[in-house]
Amino acid sequence: MVEGITIEIQKILNLLAIYPYVDEFSEYKSYPKWLIIITLGVLSFLHGLHSCYWSFIYLCHFESTFTSITKCLYDIHYDLISIIRGLVVLFMFDWAALDNHVSITQKVWLKMDQKSHEFIIKSRRFKLIVMTFSSLNDLIWTLVGAYLFPTDSEDFKDRPSIYKYVIAVCEFVTVMGWLFMLNMISEICINLQAMFAMINQKLTDHPFNIDHLTDQIKIYRSYYSLTIRATQSAETFLCYYLTIVYIEFIYSNLVNNIFNLASPTNSLADSLQILCYNLSTTTYLFYLTYNLIKVNYFSHKGSEDLYELSLLTDDNQCKQEIELFLYRMSKKDVGFTFSKLFVITPNFITSLFTLALTLILASPSFKLNPD
Repeated sequence: MVEGITIEIQKILNLLAIYPYVDEFSEYKSYPKWLIIITLGVLSFLHGLHSCYWSFIYLCHFESTFTSITKCLYDIHYDLISIIRGLVVLFMFDWAALDNHVSITQKVWLKMDQKSHEFIIKSRRFKLIVMTFSSLNDLIWTLVGAYLFPTDSEDFKDRPSIYKYVIAVCEFVTVMGWLFMLNMISEICINLQAMFAMINQKLTDHPFNIDHLTDQIKIYRSYYSLTIRATQSAETFLCYYLTIVYIEFIYSNLVNNIFNLASPTNSLADSLQILCYNLSTTTYLFYLTYNLIKVNYFSHKGSEDLYELSLLTDDNQCKQEIELFLYRMSKKDVGFTFSKLFVITPNFITSLFTLALTLILASPSFKLNPD
């Protein structure tokens, strides 16, 4: 019964992901891109613009000092990030690259075995657990914060109820669009991991006829090349959005939260709300980073097994195929990038943890002005 419910929930997530996924009949199901454009694009931009305007009017003081300018940017940074995210979705998403990724993925998918399908099912179940936990935590602490820690200005409270409902609906729809996008990115990563894992598994099991080893290596080298092309297309589509996600986390969830926790005006309840409310965002980011790193990891995991295949033959042509395959795999440059500057690898997460730890250790020395 639990498994049946899990499958039904996953089907709903796939429907909302706006991403062509593969069902049990190995047939691609595609859905329109309009939902992401409306939720994360149009509504995120308009809501951020609206909030930024009112935050600027009521929170920013028109003084030409460095402190006042810094505090103004601090007060409206959430709204600025929302505006930038909307612009990225509207003008920097390369939907043709996504279509190309789907087309290539479908070609490789037809060659996948049962183990690859089991890998995808297992990964989707883990994704479902992470998204369910984080979404519920996000919802609960949003409601708790709205009830116990109201922060509406007097101007906002005096507005008509319909205005408040419209703002609340826009915020909710934008958050849902963010969740759909996370599900979409996770699906892309899971499929790419399964494609690389299939090739690695074939190299590990080496079910090759020695007499036809050259032809079989060439076939899997072509699959590997297609998978790299699929990864590059997905990276082209997601590159700038992923950059915004990490910038938002580093500034909002690390810098901003540490400053809030260090503020002398915050009570223990305020600090607890800040920590719990951002637990979901942190969980999302760690899960997202985990998937991005695994794509890079699986892309070169089979290098040792590939090298050992060269010991099975003395044929020069076969060894040449293996050397070409091994050369491409050993470059370790396959995966998603941070603004096309560097590939997201385990070293990236190490740097991120180092930055977080540095800020946390430095937070007790912060002395913030409550004004």
